[in-house]
Amino acid sequence: MHKISILVVLALALWTARAEAQIDRGTWRFTIDGDILSVGGVELDPPGPGKSSATVIGFGPNQLGNARATQASPTPIGIGVGYALQPKLILGVRTSLGYDVVAPDGEDNNVRYLGLAVMPGITFIPLGGKTKLALDAAPLIQVDRRKTDNVPKDRTLLGGFALGVGALIFVHSRLSADIGFRFEGRFGNRDNDNRDDNDVHVRDLRGLIRLGVSFWR
Repeated sequence: MHKISILVVLALALWTARAEAQIDRGTWRFTIDGDILSVGGVELDPPGPGKSSATVIGFGPNQLGNARATQASPTPIGIGVGYALQPKLILGVRTSLGYDVVAPDGEDNNVRYLGLAVMPGITFIPLGGKTKLALDAAPLIQVDRRKTDNVPKDRTLLGGFALGVGALIFVHSRLSADIGFRFEGRFGNRDNDNRDDNDVHVRDLRGLIRLGVSFWR
C-alpha cells in the first residue's frame, strides 16, 4: 500500500509538471527579450567604386559595432505579443529598437543612431514538457536613421527575414525563460537626405543569441 501511494504521488507530480507547461488554444504570450551576442557580416555597395565589407561582433544589449559598420543602428531590445492558434502554433509580432549616441570629447558633432524593426511571424512548438523546443520564422522590416549635428540625415529602409531555434523553459505555468539562436538577414538602401545619387546598398547577415522572458495567460 505504501508503494502504491508513492507511485500515485509521483504520477500526480508528473501530471502537475506537464499541466504547468501546457499551452492551450487561445493562450496569449507577452515577451521581453534582448540580444546578448551577435556575429555579423556587413557589406556596403555604393553606386560607384568603394565596395566594402566587415565582420562585426557585438556583446550585450548595446551593440554599437554594427551601427559603425553600416551607419545604421542594430535593434537588440524587443517586445512581442503572440496568440496560440493551437497548442503547437503561435502567431505573433516582435517590435525591436536600438538607440546610440556618439559624443566626441570637445566636439559638437554628436552622432545619433536610431533603429526600429517589426517582425510578424510564427512559432512552432513540436515537442517538450516544462522545456519546449521552439522554431521561429518571420519576415523583417526595419527603418534606421543616422543623424549628425548640422549634417543631412542618413536613412536606411531594410527588408529581410529571421529564422530561429530555441527553448521555452517554464518555471511557472505563466512564466518561461526563453533562449534561442537566431539567424537574421537584412537588405536595403541607405539614402542620404533622399538624394538618389547617394544610395548605398546594405547587406547585413548575422547570427545571434537572444534571451527573453515570456508571460503566458
